[in-house]
Amino acid sequence: KNVHFYIFYFVYIMYSNYNNRSTFYSPTTVWHVDISTVSMYLWFVIFSGNSTGNRTIKFHNVHGENVKLLNDNTLAKREISYCKAICFSSRPIAINEKVLIRFVETSSIWDGVLSFGFTNIDPGSFRGSDLPQSASPDLKKKQGCWVETLEKRYAVVNNVLHFYVTGNGDVMYGINGKDFGLLFSGVSTVFPLWALLDIYGNTIGIEFVNHGKHPGNIDFVFINILLLLLGNTI
Repeated sequence: KNVHFYIFYFVYIMYSNYNNRSTFYSPTTVWHVDISTVSMYLWFVIFSGNSTGNRTIKFHNVHGENVKLLNDNTLAKREISYCKAICFSSRPIAINEKVLIRFVETSSIWDGVLSFGFTNIDPGSFRGSDLPQSASPDLKKKQGCWVETLEKRYAVVNNVLHFYVTGNGDVMYGINGKDFGLLFSGVSTVFPLWALLDIYGNTIGIEFVNHGKHPGNIDFVFINILLLLLGNTI
């Protein structure tokens, strides 16, 4: 959804109808609406269209006992051993919302690498000490958990993994912006889904890559320009 298109479109309408303060024209229809109604609609479009994308993804405070969280819980590192490093996102992930993971540190002394996927089990219902040694196969066999292991060749420092779940329950993934397609299917999307990650084997440290926009940037400027124009036409 192009939020700025809506903004410019309504600004154009307001200027075009400055002398007629209650009638708004579109290319196909004539709308007779109060300006305050349009204002409320715009606020809804702006914030509902960006609310998920604007939210930073962090690691949940519940995690495997060998994990240490850093950088305001956006980076997770396994401190010892090769296992007991299961992690979750701190909030549910929306349908089609891409989760981006950067490999920060790796090794070559273990077998296996990162496993990733989704769970509809609230991480808050776990205790860190109760989590199994590994997500695959331990959590993979548990109802409400869907996880697969990344190919070893992709688990290298500075590579960025992305993955997301569709409304049909298909998990798609890729590396460094290139889509690889379907990873697995069968995820239930009826209940909220948290990202599930296992910092296993030769994967030592990973971090969430957050590109979401935050209140106070360019959208804030557009909104204030719009409200100023609304104030001049009421």
